[in-house]
Amino acid sequence: MNMFEKASSIRDMMQIGGMTQARLATVLGVSQSYVANKIRLLAFSDTVRGKILEHSLSERHARCILRLDDEKDQLLAIEKAAAMKMNVARCEIMVDTMLDDINRKKPCGINFSERIGHFEKSLESSLSLLSEIGIRSRVKREETKDMIYFSISIG
Repeated sequence: MNMFEKASSIRDMMQIGGMTQARLATVLGVSQSYVANKIRLLAFSDTVRGKILEHSLSERHARCILRLDDEKDQLLAIEKAAAMKMNVARCEIMVDTMLDDINRKKPCGINFSERIGHFEKSLESSLSLLSEIGIRSRVKREETKDMIYFSISIG
């Protein structure tokens, strides 16, 4: 029985017996976190489950990869972990790096445009102060799909 079949069996026992994770853990003689960790594995799509099994990754690898929300990212992590024969610690570092990259691409908060507007006004104000004391300056703004670049020239 593979990790996903075990997880499915545990979930089924909970549902059939109308038990909580804690109660089922007591019945099975395991910890509640053991039950919770098994059930979490069921959040993977069938495609991702298949790839994890195909590459013989451990349950700990799988739980690490589960931190990635997007199926494409999960599949990429599985392929990298398998190709590089990563241990769990190395897999965790890879997933941390992927999450950092993902979070860097996200706008910070729901008012991203408003925050950038405040920054631009502050920048204009600072450049205006430089101008008042006789220092020339200018700012150039470039925007791509993922980033906004500001180049400031002073002098």
